[in-house]
Amino acid sequence: MLRRVQSSGALMSLETVYYLSQLIVAVVVVATLIAIWLQSRQTNRIAKAELTLECWRNAEVSQRDMVDTPEKTEFVHLILWEPRKPTPVEMQRKHGFLAVAFSNFEGAHYLYSRGLIEDAAYHAIRFACRNYLQTPGGRRYWNDWYSKRVGDPDFLAIVEAIAAEEPVHKDKIRP
Repeated sequence: MLRRVQSSGALMSLETVYYLSQLIVAVVVVATLIAIWLQSRQTNRIAKAELTLECWRNAEVSQRDMVDTPEKTEFVHLILWEPRKPTPVEMQRKHGFLAVAFSNFEGAHYLYSRGLIEDAAYHAIRFACRNYLQTPGGRRYWNDWYSKRVGDPDFLAIVEAIAAEEPVHKDKIRP
């Protein structure tokens, strides 16, 4: 019952042709899976780069917006450096300002811990958090308010370690 097909002067049975076609299909399937895997890796790299850039830009814009006028700059100086107690309105603004500053780092921490942003962006935002912790107002805000509302113990431990390494400076931030 075996039929023979003549191909290039050699005889092949239908079974041989069938096995050869199965082999070709298997090779094509494996090649397709490899191509999909390579494409997903490239897509992940692109997504990570875009998320890094977005995270960095958001942190930069929020920081710049906090000091883009002389009045805002004076306010930042007041809440970070001045020993006097802010008025209720100033306290509200202080909470908004410092909540943004610390939440920028918290957001970067969550992305970084999942491998979704690059090291450089994470460390730059961490450095900004470190600078706030060096100021009397930033340290008070962290100790009295923000640290009590952090849900992630890993993030809390990181910021507490930064705070332990960095003394509070009375007049300027250490580079």
